[in-house]
Amino acid sequence: MTELEKALGQYGIYRTFLSRTSLERSLYLAIPLDIYRSFFQEAAIKEIVADYQLNLLVFEPEAEEVIEWIIN
Repeated sequence: MTELEKALGQYGIYRTFLSRTSLERSLYLAIPLDIYRSFFQEAAIKEIVADYQLNLLVFEPEAEEVIEWIIN
């Protein structure tokens, strides 16, 4: 949960900065697939993702492959 709190803070700062400087860019929070499956599927975390309108990029670290782009 602490890591999510840090990530939300950084995400908010970057989103604010990008909204003022790069209107054509979208911000994504990169999440390893195992963390997405084990943590981001919990109901409370899904609510946080929706409330914060987080865009997620789910990736497989070993294969260095993007699995899914999730836009909120």
